[in-house]
Amino acid sequence: MTGREQRSLAGKATAAALTAEEKHERARQAAIVRWGKRRKQQAIKARAITQAAEASTEGYGDLLVALTTGGNVEQLYAALQSRKQEEILPGPNPYHVARDDPARRWSKSVHDLLVLMRGVRENADGDILRLTRRWSPAARQSYRDQLQTICATLEMWIVALDWKEEHDAST
Repeated sequence: MTGREQRSLAGKATAAALTAEEKHERARQAAIVRWGKRRKQQAIKARAITQAAEASTEGYGDLLVALTTGGNVEQLYAALQSRKQEEILPGPNPYHVARDDPARRWSKSVHDLLVLMRGVRENADGDILRLTRRWSPAARQSYRDQLQTICATLEMWIVALDWKEEHDAST
């Protein structure tokens, strides 16, 4: 029997020997410790908000006001971290740029397709049959159907783009 198992059995025996009052007291003490840790973390975060507001009232003063009027420390600390990040990297973050620019989202989607194609090429030496040899016939058929749908859609888009270029060139 390992030391861990011995301690576990000893703990179970001790817990079984405890009265209901003693069990309640132990649970209460454990809750106090957990709450104390949580309160300590919140105090650290509140102190960070206060220090930031003292250092830059125009940048973080509203966070301090919200904190003193009973705002949620966790949410205010997250806002503080977000603002500090904006100071480090000014301008829009890459997520917002991609969200606001459809061409970038499109480029990301095409890139993901190219990554898939490169993965097949590198992991199966470019041989799709080698990649799918352990798949069930139903899985292979499903994959084939999905690829056909993708190819048909891409072909439709290519035709539409070609038409648009021809139309723009003629006008």
